[in-house]
Amino acid sequence: MLRATLAAALAAGVLIIAADVTAAAAPDDPTPASLAWTRLPDLPAPRSGHIAGLLDGALLVLGGTDFPVGLFEGGAKVWFDDVFVLDPDSPRWRVLPPGLLPRPLAYAAAATVGAQIVVAGGSDATRHYADAFLIERAGDRFTRTPLPPLPVATAMAGVASLGRTVFVVGGQETPSTPAASRHVWALDLDQPGRGWRAVTPLPGPGRLLPVVVAQAGALHVVSGASLAASADGTIRRTYLTDAWRLGPDDAWTPLTPVPRPVVAAPAAAAGQSHILVLGGDDGRLAERVQALRDAHPGFSRDVLAYHVITDTWVRMGTLPAGLVTTTAVRAGDALVIPGGEDRPGHRSPAVISGTLELRTRAFFALDYLVLAAYLLPLIWIGAHFSGRNETRDDFFLGGRRVPWWAAGLSIYGTQLSAITFLAIPAKAYAEDWTFLPGNLSILFIAPVVVAFYLPFYRGLRVTTAY
Repeated sequence: MLRATLAAALAAGVLIIAADVTAAAAPDDPTPASLAWTRLPDLPAPRSGHIAGLLDGALLVLGGTDFPVGLFEGGAKVWFDDVFVLDPDSPRWRVLPPGLLPRPLAYAAAATVGAQIVVAGGSDATRHYADAFLIERAGDRFTRTPLPPLPVATAMAGVASLGRTVFVVGGQETPSTPAASRHVWALDLDQPGRGWRAVTPLPGPGRLLPVVVAQAGALHVVSGASLAASADGTIRRTYLTDAWRLGPDDAWTPLTPVPRPVVAAPAAAAGQSHILVLGGDDGRLAERVQALRDAHPGFSRDVLAYHVITDTWVRMGTLPAGLVTTTAVRAGDALVIPGGEDRPGHRSPAVISGTLELRTRAFFALDYLVLAAYLLPLIWIGAHFSGRNETRDDFFLGGRRVPWWAAGLSIYGTQLSAITFLAIPAKAYAEDWTFLPGNLSILFIAPVVVAFYLPFYRGLRVTTAY
């Protein structure tokens, strides 16, 4: 009966080789998906740096800034406290009565967590704030509930949530601070009374307007701009491309840098292993803003996709417009980008919605060949032996006339399932090789089963699934 074990191992090798050949035959397509964009109703007024989120199907845009008179015409930036709401299937936005925001507010860290929008920090025309609060919906009303304030005033920080824990990353403590922050603060919404805890600071330089996204159980921080005082007393930005992951152990791991800076880009997790970064300011024309003025071509429209398992970046299409200092709000299968800054000193009322479209891979000749080599013998075996089944032993045990090599294949085939071929390789690809020892153990356990267990049950004439 030990020959049955050898037959099982041989069968495993044949199946693995077939699977490897089939996989190698498929071409490597780095962009198997794209975003199809549509236009939603424009905001009632242009906004940037605003708070945005989805509550019970309603899209909210709160606060933000605009230049009622153009920046290059000498206009000043204005902060707002108004609230716009786009209800499901509504053709227009409605404006809520004032009072939901405590003051004109922009550049706050804001994240939708379940049926709540968490808001922390932010600024108005004179200062930065440490306040934090929740926005919730109760019927037709929206309410604000205070949360513990951040340990320091912070504006232009990145934010994301892992489960019910909200993380605020980087930012700037005052409008005149000549350096950005490396601080990372975390608040457990299930225990808000404990306040914000300090997480291991972000490696590298402090930064404002970073891309922060939670994906695959970890926090990912990409790009952002560092600050430094220049000789003439102005504060200059350095546009960063580094990327980092914060794991459950509060330790940072460096990632492959993003191909270009993506400062202030809207971003979101997609599927189980991707992060989509939608546009962003690459700083390429930062030194020419005054010279270009309204002739500035705007910000990048490239969509970049990062794969958290392979640690790789690919370009995945383009946006209808490059919008920064705004948010990508998930609404069902769509990502909605409401407003934003479309060029320096200019805000947009445009609201765009992107839906992921997957492209299927082709089934190649070698795939069909492997499939046929597997299915056709099964059909022949079923047709050939179906007429010989007269008793229960014939059906379940082949009349006890099965040769050793066929019994070995049967035993091995019983051990296999879709979990073996699909789930375990996918788990190993996504995480680690933890399940490998379990699969290898069959080589050690099968001889024991063949030598001792099978003869015992055969002597009792007991029939089992194995």
